[in-house]
Amino acid sequence: MKPIFDTHSHLTLSEKHIDIEKHLAESKAVNVKYILDPGIDPFDFEEREKKLKPYKNVFLGVAIAPHISNKINATHFDQLELILESGKATAISEIGLEYFHLKDNHSYQKELFSHQLSLAKKYDLPVFLHIRDAMKDAADVVRVSNMSKGAVHCFTGDKQDAKRFLDLGFYLSFSGIVTFKNAGDIQEAASYAPMERILTETDSPYLSPVPHRGQPNKSPHIIHTHDFLSKLKCLPRNKFDEQVWSNALAIFDMSNE
Repeated sequence: MKPIFDTHSHLTLSEKHIDIEKHLAESKAVNVKYILDPGIDPFDFEEREKKLKPYKNVFLGVAIAPHISNKINATHFDQLELILESGKATAISEIGLEYFHLKDNHSYQKELFSHQLSLAKKYDLPVFLHIRDAMKDAADVVRVSNMSKGAVHCFTGDKQDAKRFLDLGFYLSFSGIVTFKNAGDIQEAASYAPMERILTETDSPYLSPVPHRGQPNKSPHIIHTHDFLSKLKCLPRNKFDEQVWSNALAIFDMSNE
């Protein structure tokens, strides 16, 4: 059976529920080989790097996430570029548009999003997109940027939204939400998406899949998302794992693994 790459797991945010050492040991026990720990604020990078540097199977993302777009200043941009120039970041994650919680700065969010897509092209890094209530606007920004090396993190759109991003060359990354009974639109999108464009993630400590829904999430829970999606796609679990592993290696330019 191929290993698993959890493309979005907040290991440091999960510490209140499970310490990092135990988290990674449990992940290894279910064949989770690699984890991307995404960033939200460039000023959290140094602390995350200090905690996670000992673990060679953990990669670091960095980003100015849309959630903090109403709290940033020029120093955030300086810090972001400093980290990108250092080569310590493996992805620009997570960036995008957050319209659910933030109602009044959408134009600025789009500017911030566009700027970071430009940085991703400059440093040849994949992007992972956080999008809430803004699928069409986000797709429009990506289209103008001509960026295609990325994925929609925690995809929660419908089939039409899936087509928008697949047409732009993006991957769709599915979290435990896809296992929920009320996630019909997301399940339809997963059915529609070609296997060559599917990634998986936990978004721990959030969004635990069934049968752990309502509990703090952790990377080893990703196996339940794999179980669900392999059945949805009518594939043996080993075949599903093999393709998703290959997809993850491709987006991170690790195809020689």
